Amino acid sequence: MNSKEQSITITVLRWLAVVPGAILFPILIDFPIHWLVQLKFYFLPPDEPHLFGFVYFDNPAEFEYLMYAFFNPLAMILAVAYITPHKKLIASVIASVLCVGFIAISYYSVIASDVGIGFKDIFVKSILNIAGLTLALIYAYRKNITQEIIDSSRKLRRKQATST
Repeated sequence: MNSKEQSITITVLRWLAVVPGAILFPILIDFPIHWLVQLKFYFLPPDEPHLFGFVYFDNPAEFEYLMYAFFNPLAMILAVAYITPHKKLIASVIASVLCVGFIAISYYSVIASDVGIGFKDIFVKSILNIAGLTLALIYAYRKNITQEIIDSSRKLRRKQATST
C-alpha cells in the first residue's frame, strides 16, 4: 500500500470514527466529573459554600448534573472537531445543530410528560448546554482559522519555491 492509499484509508477511518467518538467522549468525561464532585463534597466542611464561595448545594447530584449539562456538549463538539480530518468547523456546526435538536426534544419530552422537573432546572441546564456548545464552537472556529492561515502560508511558500 503506497502512501496515498494509506492516507485515503486513514481519512476514511477518521470520518467513520466521528460519530462513535462524539458519543463516547462525553461518556468518558462523565466519570471524572462524577468523582471530582464526590471528592469535593465529601472532603470539604459541610458548612462551607461549594461553588465560587456563594452558591451552596445540599445534594452533590444537583451540582453534578449541572456539570454534565455544561461539559457533555462541550466534549461532544470538541471530539468532533478533533477527530474530523477536514472541514472541522462545518462538522462541528452540524454536530452542534444535532445536539441542540436532541436537547430540545429531550426537554420537550420531559416537560410534556410532567415528571416534576421544574422550569427553573430545565432553563439553567439549557443555558449551560448552550454555553458548552458556544465555547466548543469558538474553539473549533479558532482552530479552523489557524489551520487556514497555515494552509495559505504553505501554498504561498510552494508558489514562491516553484517560481524561483
